Amino acid sequence: MAPPKKAPAPIKKGMKTDDAFVTILKHNYNYARGWEPTAHQGKNIRGVHQTRVAYRRMRSCIKNFRRAIPRELSSEMQLGMKGFASKLGPARDLDVFQTEVLDVVGNKLTPAAGAKKLKTVVSGKRADAYDQVRSAIDGKEYAAFRKEFAAWLKNKPWRKKMSAAQLKKVNMPIEKYAAQEMDRRFSKMLAMGKNRKSMTDDQLHDLRIKGKEMRYACEFFTPLFGKAAFRDFILRLKAVQGVLGTLHDIHVGPELLEGITSGQSDANVKKTVNNILAMRSSDERKLRKSLDGAWKKLESAKRPWGKVSGKGGKRRGRKNRK
Repeated sequence: MAPPKKAPAPIKKGMKTDDAFVTILKHNYNYARGWEPTAHQGKNIRGVHQTRVAYRRMRSCIKNFRRAIPRELSSEMQLGMKGFASKLGPARDLDVFQTEVLDVVGNKLTPAAGAKKLKTVVSGKRADAYDQVRSAIDGKEYAAFRKEFAAWLKNKPWRKKMSAAQLKKVNMPIEKYAAQEMDRRFSKMLAMGKNRKSMTDDQLHDLRIKGKEMRYACEFFTPLFGKAAFRDFILRLKAVQGVLGTLHDIHVGPELLEGITSGQSDANVKKTVNNILAMRSSDERKLRKSLDGAWKKLESAKRPWGKVSGKGGKRRGRKNRK
């Protein structure tokens, strides 16, 4: 069976907020499960990538609905998702290094003997990492999580632990909750990015996470406001994400390479690694310059969810009105 194609969860206006929450989680969970056989086989790198992305979306969904379903009522499920996805992380890191570094600049790397040996080392590490992927998918821990997660979605145990005020929030029409949540997140992201030119690598990573969560929120709630309304906004957001994502890859590159080459005493391999880091450092300077232009375009974007009012969603000041 072919893996599933990406599509938004079938939520619609008028749904209760926690009904939409369950629908989005089920949709992304089924998407992850659909890609697991490909991840398990290990021949197509999209398998691990799509499975991890689906779980990342699920965790982001829980964060996006945290004002309706508090952390203490969902943290156990989120930890289970994070635990499973983390076991797929090494395979994904090596896939990215292979496809975005070695496959792109491999023929330009010097010395040639070091580049050849590095490719052999990466191949062996990837084989080990995919053994871990298969163990995670087949493992008892993941089987137990799937069973618990299915029951959690079906029974909605959070409702039994909520106050009257909290129940009012989960009964809110999803379109109202979604507009408030996206407006709140976007305002916080813009405020964080004001100091982008002087941010450290770790601060830029935090901004990257905010952008990723914002994009997932847009994808979750697009059916409520229409794909056309979000098209330009998401394109601008993707441009910022692309720069921040590459900057993060450059930042974590030395640690990744150190892990890959651990135990290697070959002088040629070390020289090749140093050449890779030098090339990536040059890219970083260019990317930091390009971030400002992409960010300014995002700042001026029209908010596709429209005007927001009400507790938790009211904008302050004229500057943020689009």
